[in-house]
Amino acid sequence: MASSSALAALGASVTLVAGDPTDIYPGQTTRLQITLSNNNTAGPVSATAFSSSLPGSLPNGLRISGPATYTCAAAGGGAAPTSGTLTAPVGSQT
Repeated sequence: MASSSALAALGASVTLVAGDPTDIYPGQTTRLQITLSNNNTAGPVSATAFSSSLPGSLPNGLRISGPATYTCAAAGGGAAPTSGTLTAPVGSQT
C-alpha cells in the first residue's frame, strides 16, 4: 500500500485592522483581517475552507455590517494565486 503525506501547511489568523477601534460599542463598527497562508512552499493549497463565527449571539452580538472583500497574492513570487470565494452575508455572524 502506497502512503502519501500532506505537504500543504495552512496557516490562519484573524486580527483587527490596524488603526480600527479595539473596543466596540453598540452601533460602532470595526474591521477584521483574515489571513490564510501556505507555510510549506513544496505544495499548493487547494479546495480549502475556513470558517470563524463572530462572538455573541444575534440580535445583540457582533455581525457583519458591510460587503466582504478579499485580495490574493503570491508572497514568494512563485505561482500566482488563481481564484477564491469569500462568503460573509451582511447581518450574519459567519
